[in-house]
Amino acid sequence: MHLIALIFLAFMLSSTFTVAAKNTEVMLIKTKIYSIPASKELTNLTTQLEEASLDESPKLIVNIGENAKIKTGAKESETLNLYFNFDETGKHFDIDFQLNSKGNQSISKLEGNPLNSSLTISSSINNVTKIVKIDTQKFDNKALALASQTITREELAKEVSYCYIA
Repeated sequence: MHLIALIFLAFMLSSTFTVAAKNTEVMLIKTKIYSIPASKELTNLTTQLEEASLDESPKLIVNIGENAKIKTGAKESETLNLYFNFDETGKHFDIDFQLNSKGNQSISKLEGNPLNSSLTISSSINNVTKIVKIDTQKFDNKALALASQTITREELAKEVSYCYIA
């Protein structure tokens, strides 16, 4: 009788773990945030990137259909917020881009961006110019996103201090 109870318990536990391991589509978001010195004259984006210095490169994995936020900034007076809103179909996303400097804000919104794409956006306020390169890639599950060689568990742990899920 105990053997049957143990077999039944093992079966129930294995089916529980199988359900928990269900594939949930995720989005890998990779960003590179650059600063341009205030003394530089703003020209085209390619020229700006050549003279820009890389500040941070946070990465984030989020479930499709969920929203995410990346917030960076060494000082409270100068922050950059990126809000990602993913549609339920997993085909498009919107980005709210907020640059805050000395109490002023520059806000932009880009809607209907296709997944598995790259885009570059920039903003300037109070002699602060930020350029953000964003790459998105859709995966069938988190394990595949981690195994994609574009982000490792160590990188994710290191970058998590910059990234917050909304």
